[in-house]
Parts: sequence; structure tokens; C-alpha cells
Amino acid sequence: FLFPEASHRTKHSLKQLSKGIFHIALKANEQFGHEKPIYLVPTGIEYGDYFRYRSTALINFGEPINVTEYVNNHKDENEAIIINGLREMLTERMSRLISFIPDNEENYEAIWEMTKMKSKFDCASFTDFRLYEPLTERLERNQKTIKEILEWKEREPEKAKETFERVDKFTKKRKKKGISIFSVTNENIGGTVFWKTLVALIGLPAYIATVISTLPIWLVTMILKKSFKDKAWGNTISFAAETILHPLLMILCIILAFCNLSWDQATLISISYYI
Repeated sequence: FLFPEASHRTKHSLKQLSKGIFHIALKANEQFGHEKPIYLVPTGIEYGDYFRYRSTALINFGEPINVTEYVNNHKDENEAIIINGLREMLTERMSRLISFIPDNEENYEAIWEMTKMKSKFDCASFTDFRLYEPLTERLERNQKTIKEILEWKEREPEKAKETFERVDKFTKKRKKKGISIFSVTNENIGGTVFWKTLVALIGLPAYIATVISTLPIWLVTMILKKSFKDKAWGNTISFAAETILHPLLMILCIILAFCNLSWDQATLISISYYI
């Protein structure tokens, strides 16, 4: 499994694919193509949100590219031309597997904001949308919305430009105030706030205890995250910090609990840390 962009960024787009994957495919074809065909299988990773906790991810497989057949059909071409042809094919097929906005699109942010808003408004409620809607249907709806926006931009460029500017201003204000797109598109915001507040009040004692007991983990995580300019590494940092620090903290706290508390109290604390 290879990531042919040879890099990463938090955009629903594709960077130019690296030539390395095609050199590997052609080398494999030289060695094994006479025995069985070599394929490149386009794969798309569709993220519901790059940073939102408990978001979703869809692994989408596309139509394979028969490298052996392609090379046999282009025997008169040199390797550079063959690689460019394979790269165009793989790029096109990968773009079908994600919510794809062209890499050179200057209005990317506004188009994606509009896509997310329409995606949520098309659902009865965000809760139903998140829990029950198949991810493939969400992807298809996003792709359809992006296509409609790009076609509208071509038909009415001036009107589209004005709308994109308004959307960009709205997005900046929304992010500055820390308001998620899910809150903006939630038609029953009053009910949502009520239930979240009620749950928060009921669970406040447990929340405070959890914050205190896990303070070393999330404090270290926050410090490490701030040292990375690339926000996309945030989830990796959180996972690594949790994996390394949680067992150490749990062992230390269990030892302290059994040394200073009664057996039943120490057991309860040990179970809570395990959970």
C-alpha cells in the first residue's frame, strides 16, 4: 500500500502523483508481467472531517489499472510517456473516489464550505445523518454538490465570485468564534444545547475527576501539538501520547492507590483507570 502523492495535506483534492509508484509498477511488470498481469488499484480515503473527534473515514477502491496491458499497448512509447499516461489514469480514477475539488481551484475553501453546508441541510438532522447514513451516499452527495457548484461557476462567474467572497467572510467569522459547521446547519440548535447542557451538568463530577486524573496526558499532548506547525500531525501525536503515557500513568496511580487507600477504594480507582 503506497500513498502516491508522497505527501499529505488536509484538502479534498489531489497533489501531482509521484513517479515513484509507477517506476515500481513498471519494474514489477518487467519481472513478473510475463507470468501474470500487474495492476495498480486506485484507492481513495474520504474523511468526514480531518480534525473533528469521532468523525468518519471511508476507504474506497476503484477500477484497477492493468499495467501489463497498458505497457503492451504502448510498446513504441518511451518510459517517460508511459509513466505520464499511467499517472493521468490513476489521478482520474482516484479523483472519482473522494470528494474531489481540483487542486488548482482558487475558491477551494468556499466551495468546500458550501458543500458541507448543503450536505447537512439535505439531512433530517445531523444526529441521524452521522449515525445511519451510509458513507457512500454522503460521498455521492458531496461529489454531486461540488460538480453543481463548479458548473454554476462557469455559467455565472461574476455571481459565483460574489457568493464565494461572502462565504469566505462567513467561514472566517465562524472559525474565529469556534463555531462548527455542524452547529450552523443544525435546525434544532435549541434542543441540542439543552440536552448537551443537561448531560454536562449530570456528568460534571466524573468529568472533573477524569480531567484531574488524565492531566499529565493531555497537557503533554497540548505542548507537543503546539510544537508542530503541521496541524495534520495532531491525531498522530494524540495517539502516541495516549499509547505511551496512559499505561505508565495507570501503573503509577494504581501503586499509589494501593499504598495509601483501602483495598476496595484502590480497586475501584484501578478499574476506572483501566476503563
